[in-house]
Amino acid sequence: MEPHLEQIARIGLSRRAFCTTTALGMVASASLLRQPPAAFAETLPAQDEYAVLATLGRVMDGVWPRGAYPNAQGATEANTSGFIQIGFQYHTFTLLPAAVELKNTRYLDALLRIAEYAFAHQHSDGRFDYSESNGTITTGSTQGPLGEASTATMFFYDFGHTLVLLPKNDWFRTAPECEPFRKRLDVLREKCRPSLDWLLRQRALLTTDSAAANRTLAHALSYYFLGRALERSDAMDAGRQIARRVLDAQTPDGVFIESAGFDSSYQAVNVLECEWMYLNLDPADSALREQLWNAIRRGVARELPSVLPTGEVSTAGNSRISANGESFEGHKKTVNSKQVLAALGYYGVMAPDASVMAKMRRIFAFYYPNDPVDF
Repeated sequence: MEPHLEQIARIGLSRRAFCTTTALGMVASASLLRQPPAAFAETLPAQDEYAVLATLGRVMDGVWPRGAYPNAQGATEANTSGFIQIGFQYHTFTLLPAAVELKNTRYLDALLRIAEYAFAHQHSDGRFDYSESNGTITTGSTQGPLGEASTATMFFYDFGHTLVLLPKNDWFRTAPECEPFRKRLDVLREKCRPSLDWLLRQRALLTTDSAAANRTLAHALSYYFLGRALERSDAMDAGRQIARRVLDAQTPDGVFIESAGFDSSYQAVNVLECEWMYLNLDPADSALREQLWNAIRRGVARELPSVLPTGEVSTAGNSRISANGESFEGHKKTVNSKQVLAALGYYGVMAPDASVMAKMRRIFAFYYPNDPVDF
């Protein structure tokens, strides 16, 4: 069972098609890899995720939310046919950019309903209902297996991100029309406390999940974001330690290991998770901030050669996503263009790097030809 980031709704970006050559992309990649740490340590990008979201425009507030809107009960993904597991509720941040950038209370209500539906299935000890029929089900009071803990981190790396970022938004924090939503978020924040305690008890179990860097980073972000939102230093420390395991394991040429190799789709997922953590770090985490940016820079450099001149993301040599690669829920996995676009878009704005933005626009034009480009 591998729910993390597998079925995230497809995103579209848009902007004018920007043509740069493959050679230019390779030169840019090589330049990124050659840049010594000392050269960028003095000019680390600002930690302002809202500035990134605003710059990316329709990428994040128009196409990013597609496919993530909940049903009337607040369920998303496979939970719309009846609650299966909390991991399928990982779409609160998917709706956040549209909510705050467009000042859209409908999206704000929807993202809170997603979390409220999840917590309606919370146990008193912080666990959640779990009914996957894959041999890892537990219905009693025993410690949950890896699948159960892993699906919980899939939800909490997303909702923890929302808990940290949403209160920073001026409109959400001060607008009278947001008052009932602020109260609902406060209630949800308190419900996270027993679940964080439960997740911390699963930490040793989650450390056995090491085959895919993206899942390990999701575990790290769950602990770190919840720790920040709830002012729990023990959770933040767990998140730091787990994140450093992934960063230390990154290869010299920038690969985040997925099933013992490089994967052009999951590479972008890892880069994006690192960007999210970087942008929401506590100011005291200066060493981790530098390590994350180094990893992001090298990760992007390794990803860029996978972008073909047409804008398609090549799957040649991939360890997971390919013509003969993995399936999930009975469907063959394909390149997650939404994640690729967001990862390169975040980097292009943060660096800033015009050549990376040009590649991103080309990808957008290939996968979402009917969407206007506004970034």
